[in-house]
Amino acid sequence: MYLVATTEVIYDEQYIIKEMLATGDYGVHGHPISHEAIVEFVKDREWQIEHHLFLDRYTDVPVQISIKDEDGTDVFFAKNKVEMK
Repeated sequence: MYLVATTEVIYDEQYIIKEMLATGDYGVHGHPISHEAIVEFVKDREWQIEHHLFLDRYTDVPVQISIKDEDGTDVFFAKNKVEMK
């Protein structure tokens, strides 16, 4: 038996763009802000959160991340390779 806990985070595009600009890695003198760059930025942020909250504490907990756009289209999916015991 197992349980699945899911957390959904909905990011506003303008909020993400502001966050990207604040890093200095994107925008005027950095990389261009595109749909792909936004997905990559959110992916990196969420994956770091998952690692910080779960993987650093529980090395045997499987974690996956999926990112969908507002139409529900999958734009990213990844999963760690932890085996369920």
